[in-house]
Amino acid sequence: MKTIGIDARFYGTQAKGLGRYTQELIKHLAQLDHDYAFKVFLNKQGREEYDVKDKRFEAVPFDVPWYGFAEQRAVPAALKKAGVDFAHIPHFNAPYFLSIPYV
Repeated sequence: MKTIGIDARFYGTQAKGLGRYTQELIKHLAQLDHDYAFKVFLNKQGREEYDVKDKRFEAVPFDVPWYGFAEQRAVPAALKKAGVDFAHIPHFNAPYFLSIPYV
C-alpha cells in the first residue's frame, strides 16, 4: 500500500480558504474506496479540529511554523521518517529540496 503525506498544518478554521480546502480534501478522500494510506501532518490547532476516523488516515503531530528555514529542513525529514511515497503540499511553501514526488 502506498502512503501519501499531506501537509495539513493549515487544516480547519485557522487559515480560512486553504484550511477549508485541506479539511474538505481529507474528508472526501476518506469517503473514497482506494488502497492508499495517509499521513496527515497537523499542528496543534489542526489536531484539535481533526475529526477523521478512517483507519487509513493517521494524524501526525507536526508543530513546525510556516515560512521559515526550519520548515525547509523539517518537512522533508518528517515525510521521510513517516515512509511517505508521495506528498501533497497545498500551499506554495513546498520545501526546495524535497526528494519524493509531490504536488
